[in-house]
Amino acid sequence: MVAPQDETGFSYEFSNLGRASDPLLTKGTTTFNTTAAVYIILVQWSTDYYNGATGKVDMLYELIDVKTNKPVQSERVYEQLTSQNKTIGWSNVPAGSYKVRLTNKGAGYGHGNGFVRVLDEPRKDQFL
Repeated sequence: MVAPQDETGFSYEFSNLGRASDPLLTKGTTTFNTTAAVYIILVQWSTDYYNGATGKVDMLYELIDVKTNKPVQSERVYEQLTSQNKTIGWSNVPAGSYKVRLTNKGAGYGHGNGFVRVLDEPRKDQFL
């Protein structure tokens, strides 16, 4: 078995992203020249601004085409992830340049971080 080749990637982090906040667009960009698989390895959690209590986590992750500024793929994640990570991703993403847009759809303030990876083979099972 041949392991997939990591082509490109970047990390991001966010904190105090409120439901009423504008979506957050990552500073990092990933560019690739052939159809590829894009994965985000992430942790996320939510807190209530006033008392630090855990709120419901509901984050939308969108893969944004830099040329059109439009999403090409998206996934919502509802899990509180602090002691373990989660991998989400999309296969057969066309060649191009991409950023990730994060939107808090939950009741509390969102916090988290992650790493975006691009692989030349759609092999999500390599991370599990």
